[in-house]
Amino acid sequence: MMKCKQATQMLSEKLDRPLSTKEKINLAMHTAICSPCRQFGQQMETLRALSQAYTKTKESRRKIIFIFCVIKPRSLTSKTM
Repeated sequence: MMKCKQATQMLSEKLDRPLSTKEKINLAMHTAICSPCRQFGQQMETLRALSQAYTKTKESRRKIIFIFCVIKPRSLTSKTM
């Protein structure tokens, strides 16, 4: 069984490269039963989307700033390790 440290590393790598079938299966099994790792993965995807949107246009930057000012995000650090 994959440990949280391995899962968080894999969730990060997933943003930069395609995972192998074995990696996908192991990660899916782990995140199915580990809500902190599942939350970490969602946060990583959100941060990636926000950073990509931020670099696109000035209007996007205004929207991102609005989101962070109006909606208080959950802590971006989770107890996964």
